[in-house]
Amino acid sequence: MLKPKSSNIPKPTRYQNAAIDYYMGLTNSSYLHYGYWEPLSTHGEELTLTRLRVAQSAYAAKLLSFISEGTKTVLDVGCGIGGNAVYLCVRGLGVEGLAPDALQQERFIKNTNSQVPFYLTRFEDFPTSRSYDLVLFSESSQYIAVDDLAQGAARLLSSGGYLLLADMMRSDGEYKEGIFSNCHVTSELQATLVQARFNLTKTEDISSKVAPNH
Repeated sequence: MLKPKSSNIPKPTRYQNAAIDYYMGLTNSSYLHYGYWEPLSTHGEELTLTRLRVAQSAYAAKLLSFISEGTKTVLDVGCGIGGNAVYLCVRGLGVEGLAPDALQQERFIKNTNSQVPFYLTRFEDFPTSRSYDLVLFSESSQYIAVDDLAQGAARLLSSGGYLLLADMMRSDGEYKEGIFSNCHVTSELQATLVQARFNLTKTEDISSKVAPNH
């Protein structure tokens, strides 16, 4: 695998890490993601923390809708503090979580009642001979170089397995400043995945459904 060119944390990543800390304190939720607002709020309708938590559960349900029947094992990369893992486990999937953050590890173990394996490591360094039916990136792909993401997922997937990626993307490769400038350029990510012999089977733009949380 290609290794990062620098050990320095990019400024956008530092901003996002600070935002995550604030987000956890504000919501007191087991989810770190932005939620899936369905139905969308009407103009002028108040957006409350209670409704955010409903939207977060709806996002987990949306992820589940993309997981094909017969899937048994899932590696949740950048698993956060366990919200998605718990949701999927309750529905019969065997989930394992991975993240390089010790604080997230502590909260993940608490939120999953120590019932879900957690690996404190970067995805690039994940040393395992296991294989999975599904490798999941839920708002975590932006922290991993496209080559590492594609090659690592290909290495970890069982025959017939697949990659599910739900994240913010850039359409403009020239957008290089600001908090979301470390998100992958869609065309570049797709090209890299094709090179790693992935085939796109389904895609959906849910931007409008997560916009209320911005």
